[in-house]
Amino acid sequence: MRLNNKGFSYVELVLVMAIMAIMVSIMTLSIGLVNRTNINRGSEKIGSALSQARNTSMARGANRGAIEISFDGDQYYIYIGDVNSPDKEQLKEELVSSPAKIGYYIEGNSELQEISTSASLILKYNQSTGAFQPLASGDYCDSIVLYNGEKSA
Repeated sequence: MRLNNKGFSYVELVLVMAIMAIMVSIMTLSIGLVNRTNINRGSEKIGSALSQARNTSMARGANRGAIEISFDGDQYYIYIGDVNSPDKEQLKEELVSSPAKIGYYIEGNSELQEISTSASLILKYNQSTGAFQPLASGDYCDSIVLYNGEKSA
């Protein structure tokens, strides 16, 4: 009988590896849930902002109810109001952060237009009808998409 055992037995090694595998899988799932929550929260914010902007446009005019979605650094921002206002930078709200991305489709075009530092999305409503006005390019925004790899809203 040996009295001086050194090292780990095979069973102990397998048990530690199983525990580590379980911990890594739980961590991977929780990171995915955080990303999905970020996307879902962002889509809810955009939906409520669109409603608020439409109501403001119909009550106060198209310029006061404009909506701008912009990207700066690793954060997307949303602003409702006159896009030419000097207070715009102080009044914009955080929308979603990276790794989430926001893009939009133009009516009749299947190519996703990504919102970036150089290209923001500005939407305006018609004051009398509450319908979207065309973008600066003359086209209409068909849909706004938030995505992060496999999850989109």
